[in-house]
Amino acid sequence: MSTIEDFETAIQDINNPTKQPDMSNMDNWLCVHATNYMPRSNENGELYIPTTGMATDYKYARATVHFTLNQIVGSHLGGNWDASQFVILIPYNKLVELNGNPKVVASADTYFMPNPDTGMILPKGTRIVCPNNDTLFSIGDEISTYKTSDFTDEEIELILSYFGPSLRYEYTKYKNADFVEYEIRELLETESDMIRDLYKHAETQQDKSAILRIILEKRKNALLTTHLRKMVVHMTMKKMGYEYVESHEDDNSNKVAETARAHGINGHSGDKVHWETLEYQFEQRGIDWLDIIRLCETNDIEKIYEFCCASTTNLLVNLILGKEPMNVYQSYQDLFKKFIESKRVQAQIKLQFVQEYLDSDEDASDQAQEATELLNYADKLEQGGIKAYSGPYLDIVLHRNAARLEQDFATALEKLRQNPEYPMLVKMLTDLINDGPKWCKTEDGWLTDEDILTPWSKVDLAKLLNDTGHRT
Repeated sequence: MSTIEDFETAIQDINNPTKQPDMSNMDNWLCVHATNYMPRSNENGELYIPTTGMATDYKYARATVHFTLNQIVGSHLGGNWDASQFVILIPYNKLVELNGNPKVVASADTYFMPNPDTGMILPKGTRIVCPNNDTLFSIGDEISTYKTSDFTDEEIELILSYFGPSLRYEYTKYKNADFVEYEIRELLETESDMIRDLYKHAETQQDKSAILRIILEKRKNALLTTHLRKMVVHMTMKKMGYEYVESHEDDNSNKVAETARAHGINGHSGDKVHWETLEYQFEQRGIDWLDIIRLCETNDIEKIYEFCCASTTNLLVNLILGKEPMNVYQSYQDLFKKFIESKRVQAQIKLQFVQEYLDSDEDASDQAQEATELLNYADKLEQGGIKAYSGPYLDIVLHRNAARLEQDFATALEKLRQNPEYPMLVKMLTDLINDGPKWCKTEDGWLTDEDILTPWSKVDLAKLLNDTGHRT
C-alpha cells in the first residue's frame, strides 16, 4: 500500500504539473486504454484486449481498439469513460512490436485494427489499474488498485482536501440533494431509460425522492472514484517512468501527429479522427441493422408497423414480406462504393478549381496533384475492394458481423411469425407499399381510416354540425 505522502505528492503533480514529456519522441508515448473489462488470456498465457466485435461474438462491427497517449480518456460525444473500472497502460513501442503500427495516431485517439482472432496482444511491462476495496489505493509493479465504494469519512475528507474546492462543492451538492427542478431534469437526461421511466411514473413525491437519492448516492460515489482513479493512473505512470499529459494541447497534439507521419503512419492532430472514417460508418451501419433486429425481437406489431410507416425506405417491409433477403455484407459493399464515389467527387471539385484559377492561384498545382492522388486512390480501392482500404482484418470482421446479424434476424423473424397478429402485420405492410399508411390500433383492434369514418353517415355529420352551431 502506498502512503499518504505518496498520495499528497501525486495530487501536487496533478494540480501543478512541472514537467511535460517531449511528445515528438515515441519513447515517451504511453498508450492508455479505459474499459469495463479485464484483459483476457489466450492459450499461450498472453494477455490481450479483444475488439468490441470479438467481445460480442461480432454482434457489433467494431474492429478497432482505441487508446489515448499519456492521459486517461475523458468523456465526449462518443461515450462516457468516467465509469470505466479498468485502465490499461502500455508502452507504445512495445505494443507496436507485437501488433504492428496503428491505423491512426492522434494524441486523443490512437487506434489499432488488430487481427480479429488475436485482439491486441499486451507486452511485458503492461500495467493494469483496477478496483480493490481492501484499501484506498496501492501502486504495484503490475497491478495498481483504487477504492470504488465504502469510503470512510477520513478517506472522503482526504480526497476532497486535495482535489480542490470545486470537487468539494459538487460532492456537497450531491450529499445534500441540493437540486432545483431544472437540475433534476438535467440529471435524469444522463440516466438510463429505466431510471427515467421509474422517476416519471412514480406515484408519490416520496417515491420520486427515493429514486433521486439513489441517483445522487451513485453520483457522489462516482465523483470520489473518478478522481481517485485518475490519481492512481498518474502515480502508476510515474512508476513506469512516463509523464502524464494533463491536456491534449495543440502543441503536444501536433508533435504527436508530425512524429507519426515521419514514421510513415497516419498521424492527426484532431480529436475526432475515428468519427470521420469509413470504418466508423461501417460500425454505424451495423448498429442500424442491429436496431432493426431489436425492433423485431420486441414482437410488438404496433411498434414495427409505426417504424415501417416512418421509415424513408421499405427495407424492413421487404424483409418481413420476403421481397428481398437480408444481406448485411452487401450493404457494407454499397457503403464502400459510395465512399469511393465521394473521393471521385472531391477530385472533380479540385480539378474544377484548377481549371478556373490555374493562371491566378499559386495553389492550383497542389490542387491538381491532390486531385490526381484522390483519383488514383479511388481506382485502387475499386480494384482491391475493402481489403485495399484497410487490409484483411476489417473485411473479416464485416463478414462475421454480417453472418451474426443475419442469423439473429432470421431467429427474430421466426418468432415474429408465431405472433397471432402476424397475418395482420403482413396485410398492413402490403397495404403500406400499395396505398401508404392507413392502419391504426384502436380499442376495437386494427382499423383503417375508412373504418373509423364509416359510422358517420351524411345525416349524422349534418346533425352534429347543426347541434354544435357550425352550420346555420
